[in-house]
Amino acid sequence: MDSTQILSNIADLSRLELLVEVLQCLQCILSEEDQIVYTDIFAPFLVESTGQYNYRIKGKKAVWRHIQQLGVVLNDLLSKLAEKYSKEPIYQVAQRFFDENFHLLETGVKTKVNKEIQSGCLQSLDDLELSYRVKGNRAYKGYVGNLSETCNPGNPVQSIVHMQTEENRTHDTQLICEALPELKDRTDLKVIVTDGGYVSPKVDQELRKYGVEQILISLTGTLPNRQY
Repeated sequence: MDSTQILSNIADLSRLELLVEVLQCLQCILSEEDQIVYTDIFAPFLVESTGQYNYRIKGKKAVWRHIQQLGVVLNDLLSKLAEKYSKEPIYQVAQRFFDENFHLLETGVKTKVNKEIQSGCLQSLDDLELSYRVKGNRAYKGYVGNLSETCNPGNPVQSIVHMQTEENRTHDTQLICEALPELKDRTDLKVIVTDGGYVSPKVDQELRKYGVEQILISLTGTLPNRQY
């Protein structure tokens, strides 16, 4: 059994670009009458693409300032449009984006710093379920695929016998626990070979429950200091 990252086919947008895209999509669900009412508010975000809008803003301080300003705009729009559009999917996505990226305090809107953003936050308006994960030194936006394959040298062929897909922040230990009942039922599994990412007390309990032996090809953690 082993897992791999599955990248979603999306544009890699910054937070500011995604915020502008949210505002553009929010404008699209308005009636013609409301588009006229809110023309002045939406006008700055409709004259060019999100990439062009972002390109004109230079420097981190300017970017953060624009995110803060647009967060205030988005919150104001969500409040004004709630009565007529709150059941619209795009409105709900816009509300999700605001909740994930901003605090609404008594003093007003405050942008969340990066460390406050959860890995499951919205990454794209075209794929609402994908998540963000840093594994090793690389960042991924998408899903995790977990595959179980036969590996008995005596088999004339080897077969993939089980496949799973989950948010990419799903841990390997959760994937193996979810897979074990079906693997045991369908294949009479007795031995499973994994790397160290599939090791935990919970996994040990499940393996004993189903009478499965685990063989590890690697361990997690730091390498030992061999100087001593």
